[in-house]
Amino acid sequence: MSRIATIQSEVCAHYGITREEMLGPRRFRKYTRPRFVAMAIVQDLIPDQSYPMIGCHFRRDHTTVINAVRNVNERRKDAEFDLEYQKMRSAIQARITPMFRHRDKEQFRTVRKGAAQ
Repeated sequence: MSRIATIQSEVCAHYGITREEMLGPRRFRKYTRPRFVAMAIVQDLIPDQSYPMIGCHFRRDHTTVINAVRNVNERRKDAEFDLEYQKMRSAIQARITPMFRHRDKEQFRTVRKGAAQ
C-alpha cells in the first residue's frame, strides 16, 4: 500500500467512511471534510508530491487540492480541530515512516527514520 493510500485509509477510519466514498464524486460534507483533511495531510507529510499529483490520487483537479489545503489551514485556527488534526497527523506519520535496524552496543533496536536517538 502506498503512503498516500495509507493516509487515505487512516483518515477514512477516523471519520467512519470508506475509501471509495472519500474518492467518489459526492460533495456531501460527510465526505468532503475527510477528503480535504487527507489532502492536507498528504501535502504536509509528503512534500515531494505536487498538487496535480495529489489531485490524481484523489480523482480531483489540482485546484481542489489547493482549496482543501487552504480550507484545512483556516479550520486549524480552531484549537479543538487543530488538536484533532495534529493527533491524526502524528499517528499517520508514525505509520508511513520507514523503520530501520541499528546496531547499538551489541543489541539491535528498531528506530524510525528521523527519530531522535
